[in-house]
Amino acid sequence: MKIYTKSGDKGKTSLIGNERVDKNDERVEAYGTLDELNAYLGLIKTLEIPNETKEFIEKIQTTIFDVSAYIACSSEEICKKYSPAKIGVIEEMEKEIDNISEKLPKQFQFSIPANNILSAQINICRTICRRAERCIAAVKEDFHEKEFVLTFVNRLSDYLYAQYLRFDASTLPHTGN
Repeated sequence: MKIYTKSGDKGKTSLIGNERVDKNDERVEAYGTLDELNAYLGLIKTLEIPNETKEFIEKIQTTIFDVSAYIACSSEEICKKYSPAKIGVIEEMEKEIDNISEKLPKQFQFSIPANNILSAQINICRTICRRAERCIAAVKEDFHEKEFVLTFVNRLSDYLYAQYLRFDASTLPHTGN
C-alpha cells in the first residue's frame, strides 16, 4: 500500500463518509488542531512524569481520536458506526483535576509560564487545546455528539492547566509590573 494517494493534490480532502471538502474547511481545521494536540501529548508522555499520568494521557489521546471522528463524520448515520461518546473520561479528568488542585496552593494571580521544560510543554498543550476548542465551537452545528465533544475539550484544557500548575513547582506570580 502506498502512503500517498494524490487525492489531495488539488487542495481537497475527504471527511469520513467520502464527502470532499477544501483542506482549509473549518472542520478540517478543528480536527487537525486536535491532531496537533494529540502529537504534543505524545511528546509529554516521553518526559519524566509518573506512569499513571502517562497511562491517563494515553486514554485522553484515544478519546481525541474519537472526538476527531465525530467532527470528521459527514453524516449522522456514519457517526453512529463509531463507539458511543466516552462520558467517563470527562468524569475521570474532573477527579484528576480535583486531586491535583487539593495539593496546590490557591491561585490568586496569573503565573509566568513556565519554569521548567515539562511545565512549558504542558502549557503549550493547554494553549493548543484552547485553540482546538475555539475551532470546534465554530463548527459545532456541523457535527454530532456536540455536547460530549465541547465538554471533553473544555475539561481537557482544565486538566492540562492543573497539570501545568502541578509540574511548575516554582511558579512565579505575575505582578502586572
